[in-house]
Amino acid sequence: YSYLLPVSTWTSGSLYFSTRGLIVNCYINLEGTLSLAAGNSTLIYTLPMNFPTINAYGILNTDDGVLTVSINTSGEITLSNISASNMTINKVQGCLSYTLSFPS
Repeated sequence: YSYLLPVSTWTSGSLYFSTRGLIVNCYINLEGTLSLAAGNSTLIYTLPMNFPTINAYGILNTDDGVLTVSINTSGEITLSNISASNMTINKVQGCLSYTLSFPS
C-alpha cells in the first residue's frame, strides 16, 4: 500500500499487511518528513473497505521518539504523539498486530 501514501509526507518505505489465521500484522516502515505537535494525531492512510479491521492500538519507534498507532473499524490508520513535546519524524518503524473475530 505504500504507493498510495501521501508523497508530500513519505518519500519511501512500505505499509505491509500479512495474515495468519485470524491474526493480522501491519508492518510500518516509512521515511519522509512529518511534523507532529505534542498531543496531536495525524491520519496516514485509510484501508480499502473490503479489508478486515477492528479497533487496534500499538507503539511505533521513530528517530525522534515513540508514537502510538491505531487502526479503527473504518480502516483509518492514525499516528499519535502522546509526548509533551513536538516531534519531527524522518523514520517510523514498527508492527501493529490484531486478532479478528467471527461475528456472533
